[in-house]
Amino acid sequence: MLWFVLGILVTLGGLALFGWLRRNDLRPKWYAWVLFAIGLLNALFIIEASVGSLREDEAGVIAKLVLVGVIVLGLTWGAAWRLTTGRAPSRSAGA
Repeated sequence: MLWFVLGILVTLGGLALFGWLRRNDLRPKWYAWVLFAIGLLNALFIIEASVGSLREDEAGVIAKLVLVGVIVLGLTWGAAWRLTTGRAPSRSAGA
């Protein structure tokens, strides 16, 4: 059931991404797609490993896994964002 729900979420997220790229007339290079795919596979690995660790009652492993995984995810998707848009994500004026 987990993979079914993740498949639906990934599909909807991919459709939203393609729609956003089309609306903003952006054409990512091939290596931006590779970085995005690596980040997506990393995110799926984090989710699957976290669920497995919870089932085996190894809660201490989850924090380490998620910490390292989120850093890698942020780096890959951040680099893909920069390569696609040519700018960093905007920050709010109050922050």
